[in-house]
Amino acid sequence: MSFAKESVKSKMLILKNFLLKESGECGLNKYSVKRADISLFIIELGFALKIITILTFDSTNIVCDLLFYFCFFIALVNLAKYKRNQLSFFVLAVLYSLVYFSSARRNLFLLFVICAFILSSCNYRNSLKTTFCTAFAAFFIISIIAAFGAASNLWFKDFDGNLYYTFGFKNPNTFAMFFFSSMICFLLLFRKQFGKIIDLIFIALSALVFVITGCKTLIICTVLLYFSNFLIKHIHFKIVKFFCILFPLLVTLLLSFLALHVKKFLFVDLFLTGRLSLYNSLFSHSNLPGIILGNSRLITKNSITLDSAYFSLIFSGGIVSFIIFLKLYANFVKNSFERNDWFLLSVIVTYLCYGIMESVFTNILLFPNLVLWILILQAKVVPHKKDIHLKSLIFKLKESSLEDNHL
Repeated sequence: MSFAKESVKSKMLILKNFLLKESGECGLNKYSVKRADISLFIIELGFALKIITILTFDSTNIVCDLLFYFCFFIALVNLAKYKRNQLSFFVLAVLYSLVYFSSARRNLFLLFVICAFILSSCNYRNSLKTTFCTAFAAFFIISIIAAFGAASNLWFKDFDGNLYYTFGFKNPNTFAMFFFSSMICFLLLFRKQFGKIIDLIFIALSALVFVITGCKTLIICTVLLYFSNFLIKHIHFKIVKFFCILFPLLVTLLLSFLALHVKKFLFVDLFLTGRLSLYNSLFSHSNLPGIILGNSRLITKNSITLDSAYFSLIFSGGIVSFIIFLKLYANFVKNSFERNDWFLLSVIVTYLCYGIMESVFTNILLFPNLVLWILILQAKVVPHKKDIHLKSLIFKLKESSLEDNHL
């Protein structure tokens, strides 16, 4: 009898240790706060202060910039310890950012450093919570400022003369992007717990924002999120996986082809509100080194707003940066298929579609866009009910049973 009790105890101990180990690896401990989580809060606080200043006073100032870089410095110092490969990457990022140095290249440098030092080490859920709460606080402050008339350009007139409210963000599309990324954090935090209620809240708020701002990209991507989730969930075979991995490359090649032959595709250029003509002009003024390493000075010098995530990444950081993104994204897709996490994959695919019309990859001043990089960089630690490998557990219990039988 005592032998049986000891056998049960040993099996329970195996089960307990296994669950503790797996939950730690999968990031299931909701209450653990790492140094990287604190650093993420500090850096997002800096971004929030900067965007509030810009939207309130129509421009940034030296005090705001110094405060932002102080936050950036404190966020890095707070990490305390660095790996050798991180320090090597930092040196390379500094040197790389000096090539065709400009504000666009500087933003790309900040993004790379944030990804390499902070986002890759953060707790997944804490990252989403921090981003959502900071975004909500920033939106609340900006709305209060707008309500008291301190912010300018509260209304935006489109080409047809229609007026749309900007919520203090000067451009309704800018607010729509801020809203979409913030609500993605909200979805990922609460969808598994509350189910369809969260989906309905997200769809209802997206429809409301669409009516107020007139942002078609927002409502299209909201529909696409659930449509792509349905397709990927029901057609998850190798062809879909292969297509998902190649999707950003195919989109970039297609847009480049259309841009280089824009005179033959004027109707597409009209649909994309002149984006193809702009890409054609940028290509014609760029040489081979500029394409490979980026030609961000061309963008900054001519005060060009690139409403494309793909070409913002290419012209800011060149083909080199684009390849880095493709590599990280491909790893994410493979991990998503291994976990059968179709909704998370649908979120990233929707971001890729959003990126056709807006610069969601590199526009980190709208810091909720960091959720894209949070998901891609933390692909291996995203908590999911299938992350716990039952086969490994069963194998260990069988081993224990065999030992008991042998005794």
